Amino acid sequence: MEVLDAGEADGQGADDAISTGSLQEMTHVTSLIAEETLAPSLLRAHAALHAALECPLELWRREAPRQWRLTHTSVGDNAAEHIDLAGQCDQRLMSLLERAYATGRPCRTTVAPERVAVAAPLLDESAAGSIVAVAELNSACGLYAERLSDAVLRELRQRDEVEWLRDENFVFSQQVTDDFEELTYLRIMATQLVVKDTTLDIFQIVRQSIDGLRLMIGAESIYFVRPGVSERPQVVVSCCHSPDANECVDHGTVARLADLFCDRAAVAPCVKNDIRTTDPVARAAGVRQFLMVPICTGARSFGWFVAINRSATGRNWPPSPLLQLGQDEFGTWEASLLSAASTLIASHASNLELIREKERLLTNMVRTMVSALDSKDAYTRGHSERVALFSQRIAQSMGYDAAAAEKLYLSGLLHDVGKIGVSDAVLRKPDKLTAEEFAEIKRHPDEGWAILRDLEPMRYILPAVLHHHEQVNGTGYPDGLKGDEIPLDARIMAVADAYDAMTSDRAYRRGMPHEKAVEILRAGAGSQWDEKVIETFLNVVEDITAIRYGYTQQERATRTESALKPSCQSE
Repeated sequence: MEVLDAGEADGQGADDAISTGSLQEMTHVTSLIAEETLAPSLLRAHAALHAALECPLELWRREAPRQWRLTHTSVGDNAAEHIDLAGQCDQRLMSLLERAYATGRPCRTTVAPERVAVAAPLLDESAAGSIVAVAELNSACGLYAERLSDAVLRELRQRDEVEWLRDENFVFSQQVTDDFEELTYLRIMATQLVVKDTTLDIFQIVRQSIDGLRLMIGAESIYFVRPGVSERPQVVVSCCHSPDANECVDHGTVARLADLFCDRAAVAPCVKNDIRTTDPVARAAGVRQFLMVPICTGARSFGWFVAINRSATGRNWPPSPLLQLGQDEFGTWEASLLSAASTLIASHASNLELIREKERLLTNMVRTMVSALDSKDAYTRGHSERVALFSQRIAQSMGYDAAAAEKLYLSGLLHDVGKIGVSDAVLRKPDKLTAEEFAEIKRHPDEGWAILRDLEPMRYILPAVLHHHEQVNGTGYPDGLKGDEIPLDARIMAVADAYDAMTSDRAYRRGMPHEKAVEILRAGAGSQWDEKVIETFLNVVEDITAIRYGYTQQERATRTESALKPSCQSE
């Protein structure tokens, strides 16, 4: 028991020695092993046991059941300390080796009077448990050596487990960070892709997003590719400002790769991390890795994003070299992020196209209604569009933005739509109107309001349609509004409408000269028309006259064949 107690105390000291032993000592022990190349884990275990037990070790490799081969022998400074077991794998040693291999823990057996052999299975990454270290000691130290060997190997296993957990923790934390960055980026991207400017097309949207995408997925370069001549892919937009990229891969190589993999990338992201081994041409052009995703939504396809070469700039590398290998390639995370971003871009571009289509539909509907009105009165044909153009120009000079000026233009096209409800006899009467006939004419703003009020997307046109005959002195119709009570749209349109009415021919009179119309408008500023609007009109009067004299009404189409298609029922 005294020996055991001393041994346990010594074992504690030896254990500490293993934990803090110098690399120089472990390297010295390893250098004595020359018979066979060992795995790093075996070298560590061998060196730790040698330092703890302070005696020579033999390493035996299990090649088959009950077949062991001596592979390594370590000796101290005195070669005479070499144990006498080499080549003498007798029954006792065979049983000891098999027991250590089977239990996976150190064990001992008596090999000579007052001598014991302690066998400890070593950790081997390539062949777990097939290497057993054997030491011969004084029998009084046998239990101590067995327990010390067990403690040393358990500590090594715990160290390896801690290292593995550290690597795993790094990977998990990196994954959480990547996922958080992905969600943040996609949220910011979705916030930025709002419908502010309906004139944007897919090319402008891609140019706004492509550099951020390249940075997020860690690519040296990224390209926007879409079908070109003969439907073959061609590069339209590229971004390759990564510091570790000498230059972009030439567009011809990118287009060729896109053509090669476009069918595969039509349904899911296509990743090729071994492109150098499969495509010599791409390898010669500098392509190492390749990632291609479709930019599509539903049946609408805009093209593809192609990312070339994984970039290492600014990345936190995992502590494990094996885990680092995955960072040198495009993986699931990069493919899913680029695919999600592509879907967002495609959805936004598709939405903008639908909005523009809707706007074209509304504009065409407005033009159809104006055409219906013009067909009633040849003398007023073109009046609505000229008023719309005059109003738009005045509004632009008064600070209206492009969208607001366009809305006022549509309002101008429809300002007289209520005249559809006025009888043709009154509209075409060549003589002065009676009080009853003029009262009928004065109904047309209300008629127009009633016709248009249910067009929810175009409710912005109602103020100008309803109030363009109001006068700032309160003598206008239909509501007798005064000054700023009259909507600004209506005040602008009132001036444009009056100018075109005075300078246009009517059934009952010829149009007056431009100079006389301008003189009447100037005289009526502040009483009949808004002073600020008249001032603006005079500032842009040259543009107004250019519009007036340059205006040509579009000829109405003439049907040349039967309208057999399309059908209301889909085929």
